[in-house]
Amino acid sequence: MASNLSHISDSPLLLLAHRAIKTVADRLANDVDEGAAPTLYCISEPIPPGSYVGVDGRLGLRGGPVLIGRSVVACDYAAAARLVAFAEQETGTTLSVCHG
Repeated sequence: MASNLSHISDSPLLLLAHRAIKTVADRLANDVDEGAAPTLYCISEPIPPGSYVGVDGRLGLRGGPVLIGRSVVACDYAAAARLVAFAEQETGTTLSVCHG
């Protein structure tokens, strides 16, 4: 998404880097409003649980929201449960949503 996230400083070198990144992003990626479209799609359309909404354009950089398939690894709910358990253990928190 083309935004100003790369503008982290007004130093000459970082300002030059920001301008270069912004120039490329303006040509290849959605702008800020278009970048919000997949999130808005998720909250306003009836989509199946566990779905992934991405962008339908070339390389997923520019275009409208669309349901996109996931890899086999991304569908491994046992691995996801292990990750949540690890995160809970390491942070001392409980993610009640994941426990039903």
